[in-house]
Amino acid sequence: MDSLNFFNLLREAERIMHAEHEANGYDDRGTCVLGAGIEVNGNVRIRQVSQGNMSAYAAAEPAIEFLREHGIPARWNDGRMD
Repeated sequence: MDSLNFFNLLREAERIMHAEHEANGYDDRGTCVLGAGIEVNGNVRIRQVSQGNMSAYAAAEPAIEFLREHGIPARWNDGRMD
């Protein structure tokens, strides 16, 4: 996969995550965490959309699935408690 396509997929995943967060009413449930987000290749590439870990993860799930469907091994990184 060329780098342009990789970064375009990351941007689309970020858009998906923000749209899901909006659809969830911008909720902010869970523990306040820092550094959470979607991790690709050992680095958090897409930061959390809210401080609440439960809300951030719920919004990230469709974006993670999108990346995996396109051959990018993505996972959720819980960050650390604030």
